[in-house]
Amino acid sequence: MRLLEVIDNAIFSLVNEGLTAPRGTSVAYATTTPTARFPFN
Repeated sequence: MRLLEVIDNAIFSLVNEGLTAPRGTSVAYATTTPTARFPFN
C-alpha cells in the first residue's frame, strides 16, 4: 500500500508539473501531503 502511494505521488507530481505554471508550489504540495494528492477536487 505504501509503495503504491509513492508511485502514485510520483506520477501525479510529473503530470501536475506539466499542467501548472508555478511548478514548485503544486509539486511540493503534492509530495508533502500524500492524502490530498488531487487539489483540483
